[in-house]
Amino acid sequence: MKAENNGKAARTRQAVKLYEAGLGTYQIGQKLGLSQPTVWRILRLQGVEMRPKGRPKDEERSNEAARLYLSGLTMEKVGDQLGITRQRVQQLLSGMGVLARSPTGRHGVPRPDVTIEKVVELRRQGLPVHKIGMILGCGHRLVMLRLKEAPPIELVPCPHCGGSGRVGR
Repeated sequence: MKAENNGKAARTRQAVKLYEAGLGTYQIGQKLGLSQPTVWRILRLQGVEMRPKGRPKDEERSNEAARLYLSGLTMEKVGDQLGITRQRVQQLLSGMGVLARSPTGRHGVPRPDVTIEKVVELRRQGLPVHKIGMILGCGHRLVMLRLKEAPPIELVPCPHCGGSGRVGR
């Protein structure tokens, strides 16, 4: 019984240490073989200050997910690298306006190749971000992502979202 308690204590210390290092409860659960609710319970019982859901880290994670996915990785591989599920990757990409590739390339319309050069060329013509997205067949958040990757050019914010990527303020 004492060895079992020592194992639990070590796992509790490890969970707290990983959370404070920035890992999420899902990632900690995977590493320690625990369910996500169990990780939450352990952390709460230890008095750990929990990060709010929807934290600013999500924007960074969304940008990284889009960069990896657009580099050719599958959603599963992106999820593995970021420590999140394929479904969460899909949610993040969808929120950014990134269209999913067809698994076989035979179904539906293939995703357009949205390059920085194409986006900058259209932007220099004075087109608003949402129009560029319509022309290239992608969301305006992907256009904004490409513009952030491009060398600095004078931007006129999208009249619909002001450049935030959120329509309907």
